[in-house]
Amino acid sequence: MSEVFIIKLYEYEGKRIFQKNGIQVPVGIFMGESLTAPDVSVPDMSALKFPCMVKAQILQGGRGKAGGIKKAADYDDAIMIARGLMSKSLKDEELHGVLFEEMVDIDKELYVGITIDDVKAKPLIILSEEGGMEIEKVAQEEPEKLVKEYLDVDKPMKRHEAITLCKKIGLTGRVLVGVADTIVKLYETFIQMDAVLVEINPLIITKQGDIIAGDAKIVTDDYALYRHPELSKRENVKIDEDEYERRARENNYILIRLGGEIAVISGGAGYGMGILDAISICGGTAANFLDIVGGQALKEAVKGVVDMARNDHKVKSIVFSFILSATSLGPFVDALFEAISERPLDIPVFASLRASSAALRDMDMETAVAKLTGVGVKMYDDLRMAVKEAVKCGEECRA
Repeated sequence: MSEVFIIKLYEYEGKRIFQKNGIQVPVGIFMGESLTAPDVSVPDMSALKFPCMVKAQILQGGRGKAGGIKKAADYDDAIMIARGLMSKSLKDEELHGVLFEEMVDIDKELYVGITIDDVKAKPLIILSEEGGMEIEKVAQEEPEKLVKEYLDVDKPMKRHEAITLCKKIGLTGRVLVGVADTIVKLYETFIQMDAVLVEINPLIITKQGDIIAGDAKIVTDDYALYRHPELSKRENVKIDEDEYERRARENNYILIRLGGEIAVISGGAGYGMGILDAISICGGTAANFLDIVGGQALKEAVKGVVDMARNDHKVKSIVFSFILSATSLGPFVDALFEAISERPLDIPVFASLRASSAALRDMDMETAVAKLTGVGVKMYDDLRMAVKEAVKCGEECRA
């Protein structure tokens, strides 16, 4: 199997691309590893206003909490902070450089991101009034603050479509139009970069009514490199992942660790996000996000999540749920059966399956239920009941 490399751009690289495409970013100056060399002159920052922010350039998230973003009072302070950051690793990752960036007068922070839903084979845009925090946390704790919309990859996004989307989070007037224009340009960037993810978090609304990208995330893969020679020149592609995320990448499915108590096995970004919402509404927290389509990746994906759940002491249960219209039910049932049968699983699995007559061509529902209950899986007709029982299980473990 060929290896798929996810290429993540650094914040300063993403902002350069945003700026070329008409998305406003703060005034900033990037300085690389040469900043620490004693014989290298310090950068000219006459274009910057102080105080400014000094931002470590790493590929992992959560750098702010790890001390990777600091405020500098003046030029000398900025250089001292930058050299201090460059002298050590951050979250076990060597710094690529630092971004000196002007501060902006923040009135409100939003979130906007565009990714791919593999099941529907369409771009999915997610917009939230809660920016500046992890979007997975918002999805779990306040799902009502997320607005999602599928886009047609063969058509450019129209301004009126973006305006309709922005109205759903209560934007009005000049800010409404400004955010809508930024979203249209972000989608253009998504298509231009052959991206699997573009994200601005936070998207800042200033007190003057300007719309500014406070951060930049662009992720693409090696299938698009022939169209982007500037990316292929990078010496090394660093990937922020643990053992189970690495297994997902190597086997062509998507797994994102979320740190909660309920492991999730499902298919499709849209349906998967729906399960995260259901877990949150019921008072639980998800351990992962999973996106698989089927085929060879199916067996590896199910086994990967079960192995993760076995070895993560935080995980108290597993929710297994699929809605199948044309894809055969049998491989899904067999994958879970084999993963559980391989060695004992000391946490419960709650499952909900729905399938059309076409999906039942190789295994009927009665056989599927008998096979899974035979290895201890608890079956439910309603996904909500399965989720409620999974949440209840976590509560009992904490009691």
